[in-house]
Amino acid sequence: MTLSAINALNGIYTMRGCDQPLIFRFADPKRPHQGDSRGPTFGDPGSGPTFDPQGARY
Repeated sequence: MTLSAINALNGIYTMRGCDQPLIFRFADPKRPHQGDSRGPTFGDPGSGPTFDPQGARY
């Protein structure tokens, strides 16, 4: 059902304000690392800003 909807719109439907029609492309997903199902989430180490322990540099 999804594939038929994609085929019905691919290259035919142009969104308002756009010059060219939608083009659907399939891409192979990146292989997740072992134990990593969704990538970093909010609050995971390394996902937020880093702070310089020496203080601000001017």
